Amino acid sequence: MTSGKNKLIALFAVAIVVIAGVVIFTADNSKDDGDFTVTDMRGRTVSIPSNVDKIVCLSAGSLRLVEYLGAADMVVGIDKEDSNVSKPTYYKGTYHIAFDVKDIANVGNEENFKAIKDTGAQVIISSATEASKLDDLQDKTGIPVVGIDAGGNRGVASDELSKNLKLLGKVLDKSDRADQLTNYIKDTIKTMEDLSKKSTVIKDAKCYLGGMFFYMKGGLYKTTGNLDPFSILGANNVMPFKEGNPYDTKVQEVVIANPNYMFIDSITIDATKKQFDDDKELLKNVDAVKEGKIYSLFVDRFYGINWESELMNLYYIGSVLDPKVFDYNVDEKMQSVLDMFYPGIGLKLSDIKDKQGPGVGVLDW
Repeated sequence: MTSGKNKLIALFAVAIVVIAGVVIFTADNSKDDGDFTVTDMRGRTVSIPSNVDKIVCLSAGSLRLVEYLGAADMVVGIDKEDSNVSKPTYYKGTYHIAFDVKDIANVGNEENFKAIKDTGAQVIISSATEASKLDDLQDKTGIPVVGIDAGGNRGVASDELSKNLKLLGKVLDKSDRADQLTNYIKDTIKTMEDLSKKSTVIKDAKCYLGGMFFYMKGGLYKTTGNLDPFSILGANNVMPFKEGNPYDTKVQEVVIANPNYMFIDSITIDATKKQFDDDKELLKNVDAVKEGKIYSLFVDRFYGINWESELMNLYYIGSVLDPKVFDYNVDEKMQSVLDMFYPGIGLKLSDIKDKQGPGVGVLDW
């Protein structure tokens, strides 16, 4: 009898040890690997701690996306480009107008491991394209690094934008907000596509976009063959598609393409006007020039794409190409975009025009 009791006690003790070991292993595994994992936009599996409230944003598009999600208060470190408020082009990024970031720690770039670690961040968000660079940053800081994809032709209608939002929504516990934004973008695009189908004139629109900006260079002949507002509306972009960022064309190519609408990005408006004046004799027979159909747009990109500006430009371009079909109040539509992307902070359309100038409108060139 006593022997049987001793065996039961021994078995019970072994069971406790085994259970304790499982609990300890599980706890250690949770500590080492984070409370959940995500697959980032570079195909990396990253372990994320729960209740993230301190993050560092590095490279183009990271801070912008975080602000869209209403998580600006989590940011404890930014790179030198987002921190440098002295640049004359700084406010061409709409997100720089929405939130004042000058007091956030400037950590430089992905190679300043100590400065990044000293922020106390729990997660780093970076749009660096090389997975090896993200891995190195994670290894040397001991902080999870989430890679996003915010470069090239990732416009407002791209799958990459919605994937970025949903990824960061999960990381920052902002999934509801990410869904709200992605649904809004999808619904807006669908509405504009449906309206364009009612138009009998948009199919005849031959559009040129000049004045774009990339790596501190721009002007009348900095262009793109891939602009989502044109594609959504079904308007013909006279420039050929090229993978990647805005590229340079030549006056002769614009003349041959003969657009009947010219749109100019506001970011290089002065330099663009000078080029236009210099080449006016060559451009005088272009239909858009002859008919006075030259218009300015909000800045499409600065340190990544201003995705909210693409939607605002979409509303404006539609009203230009077919005012009978797109007969809404343009300013109200554009303000509604700002209200959705930056809710509750009172950001006004006039603020964007003041900082980016001239905004949207007819150019008397």
